[in-house]
Amino acid sequence: IAGMPGAVLNMKSKLDIGEINLLEIVLLAGFMFGVIMGIVFIERGQRRIPIQYAKRVGGRRIYG
Repeated sequence: IAGMPGAVLNMKSKLDIGEINLLEIVLLAGFMFGVIMGIVFIERGQRRIPIQYAKRVGGRRIYG
């Protein structure tokens, strides 16, 4: 994701000189969007396992 601004400028320059056409840019942008959405889906789908800590005794008080 950090390299995307540079990649966009690179694609624009390639489009200007005719090295790549608009259809290829649209397909590549769709692919990039799909990859980012996949990463977000996997990250959001992580199962959070609750951690239970042992109770601590401090003097006459029990913490936890």
